[in-house]
Amino acid sequence: MADNLATIEPRSNAVAAPGMGSADAFIAMIERAAVNPAVDVEKIERLYTLHERMQAKAAETAFYAAMAQLQPQLPVVEHTKKISYEKGGQTIVKGTYTPWEDIDELIRPLYTALGFSLSFDIEQTAEGISVETIIMHSEGHSVRRAKMRLPPDPSGNKGAAQAVGSAVSYAKRYSACAALNITTRGATGESEDDDGQTAHTPMNASQAKQHGLWERLESELKTECGTQIEADAWWEKVRSFREAYRDMPNEWKRMFRDEVFAPYRERLKPGEI
Repeated sequence: MADNLATIEPRSNAVAAPGMGSADAFIAMIERAAVNPAVDVEKIERLYTLHERMQAKAAETAFYAAMAQLQPQLPVVEHTKKISYEKGGQTIVKGTYTPWEDIDELIRPLYTALGFSLSFDIEQTAEGISVETIIMHSEGHSVRRAKMRLPPDPSGNKGAAQAVGSAVSYAKRYSACAALNITTRGATGESEDDDGQTAHTPMNASQAKQHGLWERLESELKTECGTQIEADAWWEKVRSFREAYRDMPNEWKRMFRDEVFAPYRERLKPGEI
């Protein structure tokens, strides 16, 4: 094999073109060998495959080196929007958040300076809207991260198109922040979607179980969900988009999860994906 390979090595007096890197020189060598009838074509194909693997490895290395530089530069993003509702003539702030558009405007100069770009793979199916973040690097390597599936968001009397758009925006924010390890916080330090529950007076378990919404949710769970997969999808829908649920005190939510949802889910079969 060594003798055969010698026939496709560049001549000692050959000079690479100005600005030609090692990768270009390697390709040029293969091109010269390809027109030589004495060279084994299968060996050329194996060399080219080896070259592609080397290029892919170099691109992957450059990707993660640039990501290591990016991580310490990414800021903790302050919330810019409020989630609120009117009750008794007062405006109650349930929580705060930052739209993906605001986050991207803040961090785009940082990730583009290191050769990164972002895109989203969005798919709508019968099960919901799927959003996956794709991180690409100028050297050619890319990764898919933090896939998220949500149902359309019909809250606030949204139309069908608006419900889909709202879910996509929500999923893009969470998917991208998870992929890039970005954290956000409110002006007083609260985490995103904290629901502003300091405005509520927590009730004990007995009082919570007597609440009409609790009973309706429990009935809906047991009527609609026959497998763990269906239960998980239902739970995500309720947590994300059911306004009445979001208005419940956090203590109620924890009790419903621990005393109703989790025990019922455990009794179900896993189901098929």
